[in-house]
Amino acid sequence: MMRHLLRLKSFITIQETALKYFPEPKVIRSVQRLQSPQHNHRLIQSRTAATLSMTVKVHIIYWPKFTKLKTLLEDEFPGELEITGEGTPSTTGWFEVEVNNKLVHSKKNGGGFVDSDSKFKAVVTAIEQAMGK
Repeated sequence: MMRHLLRLKSFITIQETALKYFPEPKVIRSVQRLQSPQHNHRLIQSRTAATLSMTVKVHIIYWPKFTKLKTLLEDEFPGELEITGEGTPSTTGWFEVEVNNKLVHSKKNGGGFVDSDSKFKAVVTAIEQAMGK
């Protein structure tokens, strides 16, 4: 019986000490979030673009090839670009690259994918011109 009382006393002391030094957190009611409109396409923004304000925006239409080109451009211009991508699951044949809303590469216009050094250099040149380099 004595052991149980010592355990109970020890538990109460620990609980009182914890409340003294670590008060219960206040509950803050959440503000109702506004719902954004739903779109048929997915829009992804890079981590660097979310934290910094950029002037040169690169937008790529076509999902699987987007990730590869995004990685290449982030390596070429680390932290300097706002890169977004738009998936086109219901439409095939698209691979469009825009720099500051200007089309610089188009598969629909016969450019194919950005799969060679010359095509990549053309995109890089357009970005450098937009940056004023």
